[in-house]
Amino acid sequence: MKNLLKSLLILLTITFFVSIQSQYYLASGSLDGTVKVWNPEKKKKLVKTLFSSEDIFEPPQVNAVALSPNGKYLACGLNENQIKIWDTENLDKEPITLKLLKNQRFTYSLSFSRDSKLLAIGTQDRFVGGNKGTMMVYDLEAKKIIAKREVSTIRNLVVVFDEKGVYFQTFKRLGFWDYKKNKIKLLLQLDVAPFFGMDYKSPFLVFFTLLFEESTLGIINEKTKKALLFKIPSLIRSIALSPDARFLTYTSPPEGIVIIDRKKKIRRTFKFSVSDLAPLAFSPDGKYLVCGADTRISMWKVSDLFKKKKLSPKIFKGHTELITSLSFSFTPEKVKHEKQKKKYKLKDFGKRIELFKEVYIN
Repeated sequence: MKNLLKSLLILLTITFFVSIQSQYYLASGSLDGTVKVWNPEKKKKLVKTLFSSEDIFEPPQVNAVALSPNGKYLACGLNENQIKIWDTENLDKEPITLKLLKNQRFTYSLSFSRDSKLLAIGTQDRFVGGNKGTMMVYDLEAKKIIAKREVSTIRNLVVVFDEKGVYFQTFKRLGFWDYKKNKIKLLLQLDVAPFFGMDYKSPFLVFFTLLFEESTLGIINEKTKKALLFKIPSLIRSIALSPDARFLTYTSPPEGIVIIDRKKKIRRTFKFSVSDLAPLAFSPDGKYLVCGADTRISMWKVSDLFKKKKLSPKIFKGHTELITSLSFSFTPEKVKHEKQKKKYKLKDFGKRIELFKEVYIN
């Protein structure tokens, strides 16, 4: 009898632990000045609504959100030269408010390090006689900025953390910032088309540029330093890679959502009304794809996207203005799973889209 009770206790403990570990959360930011936290796997999906200011009637717009990989921190970048950081274990507690310089007015990009100890920040600054951007690295334990670098740009500065530093996009340059040595390395420069967005899943960095009525989609393998550039005859609005780097997806108003399966060499386009931003994100296990279109979030099972049937996404409602950013958290257990991903070749990206240039980065 004692052995039976002991076995049941162990089973209940394991079941509880797995249920907690399997949970992940989605954060969304909007021009309505709110940050919403969702649990996509629950029937009641909305967990919490956070306001960017005590003035809930006219709060500052939220331009970027980021959940730390371990789910402990939630950060949002505002258009009033400040960043707010919540401890997710107590969202009712007053957040840390990181006040920036007056010229560092707009924060358009946030990215946590893999160990959740550091936060990369990209701001669009305003100067008399020209525009600049500032990259910063904030230490969450020390609660201070430990590195800062100004760069010239007239577009939104986008930053993405990798294991050794920060990838960044300015107007026509793609670079890498070694924040510890405060050194910048230029990876790629375009003469005409400006950079607009990117995503990183080791060892691949994907990005896109816009020029008139067409886009350039780029993929870099950071290990081989090889880059592939593809012409897309429409305007890309957002881009995302799945955690195992198998699926590449982007939004484009004329087409809707395009998703490419690199393993099976399949490209699928499905009609979906997308807004000017239409941020994309994959869940940490790669099971779901979410898109913020206008004021709603739509979620699909990735496996359903390649089936010949009518797609009916799950809808998350709550925002009253345009959704600007989406971010998932994931547990350390899932990080280990991600590192064991299958190896795909860079050329696999080009099986279903037209390659027009192959280059090597610096």
